[in-house]
Amino acid sequence: MDKIPVAGLVLLLGVDRFANEARAVTNLIGNGVATLVVARWENALDKERARRVLNGERVPPVASSGVPAIESTPA
Repeated sequence: MDKIPVAGLVLLLGVDRFANEARAVTNLIGNGVATLVVARWENALDKERARRVLNGERVPPVASSGVPAIESTPA
């Protein structure tokens, strides 16, 4: 039975680490795109709010009813 060369095994493990990170980024992007596609399909995407959030603007949180919630401020 042949032995696996240590140098080859180290090379495979090094490449697998970067491949795993690439898979994680791909999954993150895919999940984000799928979320936007389904929200648009269900007519639940607020394009103006999404634009403001992606531009880094401060927007009030949305209540579960879809109506913006009133922010409470400490007295």
